[in-house]
Amino acid sequence: MSAIGRVTASALAATNENTFGLANFNIDFSLVKVEAPIEYGGLRSALSRHRVENAEQGPQHRTARRLGALFEQILPPIKKLAEAYGRRSSQIAETEKRKSPVNIPADSQLI
Repeated sequence: MSAIGRVTASALAATNENTFGLANFNIDFSLVKVEAPIEYGGLRSALSRHRVENAEQGPQHRTARRLGALFEQILPPIKKLAEAYGRRSSQIAETEKRKSPVNIPADSQLI
């Protein structure tokens, strides 16, 4: 009789462990790469290679993608705001790029 009780207890423990393991399912949204909108093209061309890599794959960008996925359903759409910001930041970057001295390399830390 005691052997049957042990089997039942072990079956319940296994079910409990599976349920607990499934509750800790985690998705990493930072693995999905999304291209920047066209409006940000001027900004990208003004940045050094190191800064572009950091902006596209750095820890701050991964955090931003995770937060974006988390709050996507709550936030209102900002398409026109993002387009206007991209155009203006690209204009500023292009203006500053034309003003910068010629002897500073593009990959320098000053940009």
